[in-house]
Amino acid sequence: MLSIRILGMNNYGNICEIFPDQILKLADLFWIDDNKSDYDFDRYERSFLIDNNITWKYSYESPLETPILYLLTCHPEKTVDFIINFVNKSIEYHVENYPTDNDDFYRIDEIVLEIDGIKNKQYISNSLWQCYRGSGSPVIPTLLKIMHMALEKFLLDECENDNFDDVEKILRKILCKSKSASLTAVVTSLVLAYPDNFFEIALILFKTLDLFKYDYARWINESEAKLLYEIAPMNKQFLVQERLDTCDQKFRKMNLESLIINYQFFRNENISEEISKYRVESIQELIDNHLEELDSKNLAKEKLSNYRMLLSKIDRRNLKPNVKETDGEIQISFENVNIDDDLKEDSENFSKEFNDIFKYVDLSNWADAKINDKPIPDNLLKYENDVSIILDELNQFLTDLNEDKLKLNIYVDNLPLSVSFCLLKFYSDSLKDEDKELCKDIILELIYFSLLDEYYFYQISHRLDIGTLAIVYLFDLFPNDRLVFMVTLLLILFNDEKIDATNYFSSFSIIALRKLYVQHPNCVNNILCCYSKFKPDFDDIYIKIINENRNSNIPNLFAFAVKNFLEKYEDELGNIVDYNDFEFENLNLISANVIFQTIPENSSDKLHVDFFKFVFQLFANDLFDRESQLKGSKYYSVRYTFLMRFCNIALMNKSNLKEYISSFLDHFRINDGAYELINSFVNVVNNEVLVEFWEIWWLFLEKILENHETVGKHYLEKILEKFVINYQLENDFDMSEDIVEMEKQFYRRVCKELGEYEFILNSVSKIVIKNKFLSSGLTWIKIILNEGDFSNVEKGTIYNVEYFVKKYVSVNSQKIMEDIKIQKDLLLILDFLIKNGSNDAFRINEWLVSLK
Repeated sequence: MLSIRILGMNNYGNICEIFPDQILKLADLFWIDDNKSDYDFDRYERSFLIDNNITWKYSYESPLETPILYLLTCHPEKTVDFIINFVNKSIEYHVENYPTDNDDFYRIDEIVLEIDGIKNKQYISNSLWQCYRGSGSPVIPTLLKIMHMALEKFLLDECENDNFDDVEKILRKILCKSKSASLTAVVTSLVLAYPDNFFEIALILFKTLDLFKYDYARWINESEAKLLYEIAPMNKQFLVQERLDTCDQKFRKMNLESLIINYQFFRNENISEEISKYRVESIQELIDNHLEELDSKNLAKEKLSNYRMLLSKIDRRNLKPNVKETDGEIQISFENVNIDDDLKEDSENFSKEFNDIFKYVDLSNWADAKINDKPIPDNLLKYENDVSIILDELNQFLTDLNEDKLKLNIYVDNLPLSVSFCLLKFYSDSLKDEDKELCKDIILELIYFSLLDEYYFYQISHRLDIGTLAIVYLFDLFPNDRLVFMVTLLLILFNDEKIDATNYFSSFSIIALRKLYVQHPNCVNNILCCYSKFKPDFDDIYIKIINENRNSNIPNLFAFAVKNFLEKYEDELGNIVDYNDFEFENLNLISANVIFQTIPENSSDKLHVDFFKFVFQLFANDLFDRESQLKGSKYYSVRYTFLMRFCNIALMNKSNLKEYISSFLDHFRINDGAYELINSFVNVVNNEVLVEFWEIWWLFLEKILENHETVGKHYLEKILEKFVINYQLENDFDMSEDIVEMEKQFYRRVCKELGEYEFILNSVSKIVIKNKFLSSGLTWIKIILNEGDFSNVEKGTIYNVEYFVKKYVSVNSQKIMEDIKIQKDLLLILDFLIKNGSNDAFRINEWLVSLK
């Protein structure tokens, strides 16, 4: 368990620097799964040799989620070798044991790189190539994405520090040793970011023509990456921002095609004409070599034409620059004026297909801006001022879609839904009845497809979130269909399948029901009561279907369960408005949490208050139980979402505060459950509930003091460090004097009652350097030193106490000279520091003695 904790720590810094070999061995041991079972819920991760029982904790795709980035910073060579070997092992196992020759969606192809005359075969697919960006389908396991993101971030940071020679060596090593093009994609990213520094690496990439199409697809999907990054738990927002910042990097708008053209037409002022000429000649020689090789290869006609077309449109000798000014910016496009006759038709078709891809980009960008409440750019204001333009383009899109003209359009999955949502939310008063009907049909078609089609495969681009939310607006526009809408929301609520690390399909319905409750509380209560009645029956149907279809490749078995359930309970669902009471005995942790997440936090409805009492007791019983099923990875999201919402409710309801937390106090034990509960309070606290927050802390402190002698130091340290250190360092509230005084009383009590533990000394020494605690800190540390025996103290603790003393003396020198009691307390602390080898303490001690 200690090994797993090390791999899941929040701060890896020192341990990565001191024990890199050991951590890498632990990672290889615990991240790799040798279980060959084909029937686990996480079998896709297992197909890459990834142990999801360990790596599920990395719930967000960020380079900061594992020790890899820190190891790269401290020990780059060892860590790069580890990444290459780990990825090779994972991808080769997947290819060898999960052949996909007959499945285009999962197909992995092969390419050959040539580096200094040496050829290296790599496996490639769109999802592998986009692994480092977190986009692409099918989805690559989160751990592999994190590794690639960490590698890219490290290399980019090194380039920012001008370590180009070292980075180039790493890039060459990757190209030579990696068996997965996912790592070559990272190399490509570095070349795009720093083209003038890595031209020779770029030439290696240009030798493999297939890379151009994969990087073009990555470029198209950059918007998907941004959308994916925004999905994260609230406590991961600092990780989200790091990823979102990468979307604004200018080189993300580049791809290999634009890069090779830029080399031939443009040069940086730091690049001499001689170097620029060499680059152009090298690229043109490479293009000529490609053309010669194509003549000798026995390629299918379509593939040959695609290669020739690519070479033609990246060759400066064929291109004519066209310059125009758009919105005050100079834009340069290139026209192919020397294309072979037999390719002209293909070129025209390609241009048409390219235009089809972006035909509805303005409409899509407008809808995204409306949905995300962002300013509308000037070039999109036409939609704001005339709803008929929106409807005309929407109808034309649907016509093109029905006539199969949008095969390559990147907005096929979500544009009709996004536009319909915007029309219903913002322009319903301006719509004719037939327009409202059209929007309703578009929205329900997608939702019913996800509910009823067994071959439906969820993608985030489908935007089921706004599709489900649109039902809220349909509710008032189509009152005669409310029964249908209520049943639809109920069915989505039944779906406990995950859509990402911390969210479920049911989350779509939860968000919609919260919104719907504002205008139709009784309808929402009917849905939730009906859910409590029939959720066990639905689960029985679903589990049976899963067991009967374990060997099938049907992606949406949930659809079978929905059809069977509707057939069996059609009459009962027709009376959904008659369900007005919760059936508590039917609810387990998951289903109870679904209802809990839906009910308004500040509700005073007796139905809800009774439910709060039930669900708090249910989770309190389980949270502190060593055998709790909440400890399993399956329940991570349930545990997290429940605790965050519970803490919000407890803090917001001052009159019911003690009653709401009473169940947790009654069952309190110092263990992981206690840590997660307290951690959640720290995460949700804000300026408005600080009094309630401290009231809760005093109650929990009494429980800690009652039990601390009977538990291991590990849990006690974990809990108190979270509060004593993390609360003070992560939050910088503007507090009243009363609140600061409450804090001081609390910390004094902790020092007095728990000062025997060294971690209390270490923790307190980190916060007393805050100005508001500086005076009190002297007394607290003196109390601790009087309470415990600290003959063998870690260096970090000595440093923290020493730093505090130096700051205290610097700020309070006059006060020290005048107050004998302060001198006495200070001498006690200095004596402790001197015994532990502090030279600064010795000098301060001499000054203090001289005052006498």
